[in-house]
Amino acid sequence: MGDPDPDDQVDEFLPDTDAALLTVIDEMQLPVTVDEIADRLIEPAQPPIDTWAAVHERLHRTRLPALDAAGEIEFDDAQGIVERSASQTDETGPFSQAGLGTISAIVLLVVFLLVSVSMVTVLMMTLGTLSVV
Repeated sequence: MGDPDPDDQVDEFLPDTDAALLTVIDEMQLPVTVDEIADRLIEPAQPPIDTWAAVHERLHRTRLPALDAAGEIEFDDAQGIVERSASQTDETGPFSQAGLGTISAIVLLVVFLLVSVSMVTVLMMTLGTLSVV
């Protein structure tokens, strides 16, 4: 019996879903090359180079272009470079518009509560001094 077909082993190393593949990409220092993604996916296994090449080819020809078309990443297929889509970075970053809106609302609520407590304290002190006189 001969060596297993590298194309048959690709599924062993590639994530089943686009979300899982995006998680792998997000954990890497971007921009990243297709080579680096393939290396990360087959770590720590050391399959034959043909298997690595098959994983690389599937990423380059199918998976990464599909993620690019969906707007999840920016894939330069000529250079083999992957970057996270600017719109995805903006929406998921800690300082996205939604995140800043939430932080602003919380700060406004805290300021309102502090002013209210201060006003009640001043009112109580004023009423206390009036009743003493």
